[in-house]
Amino acid sequence: LGISYPELTEMQARAVFEAAIAMSNQGVEVFPEIMVPLVGTPQ
Repeated sequence: LGISYPELTEMQARAVFEAAIAMSNQGVEVFPEIMVPLVGTPQ
């Protein structure tokens, strides 16, 4: 879906980092991680 709708990928990444910032502001130590899928073509 990320290739067809890149705005979904942007929204998900933004949500992860906004949540990490919110928790960090509350004193929680966070280590956000983003896994990038391996995408290929049959060529």
